[in-house]
Amino acid sequence: MILLDTNVLSELTRPLPEPKVVRWLEENDPLLALPSIALAELRYGIARLPTGRRRTSLLDFWSKTRERFVGRIYSFDERAAEAYGDLAAAAERIGRRLNIADGQIAAIAKVHRMAIATRDANDFAASGVSVVNPWA
Repeated sequence: MILLDTNVLSELTRPLPEPKVVRWLEENDPLLALPSIALAELRYGIARLPTGRRRTSLLDFWSKTRERFVGRIYSFDERAAEAYGDLAAAAERIGRRLNIADGQIAAIAKVHRMAIATRDANDFAASGVSVVNPWA
């Protein structure tokens, strides 16, 4: 399984999403999963927008994304919390810092033995979790 970082989902909301990413998502759909953290980050971005067409369109995208991934949404639970603490401390020991959301996504991936699909491999470098770049 491959856990999608928020930036992969966000790419689909662009007026002209990168064709490589769209194709990669279509080809790998059965292997893909979402971290609840990515849904939270997306929802936060939407909630900050003023009322209007863009916000309405993104809320529709958010709902359809949840429906598409029913049964493949992974939450930040107790096991992930334990893994997050270990990952964040390990990163700190080598002079790196894990952003909280990225660290939580990495912890979910680690606990469930998943890779992470992202454009920002450096954000996850200190976690030791395998990364796949759909833009490559």
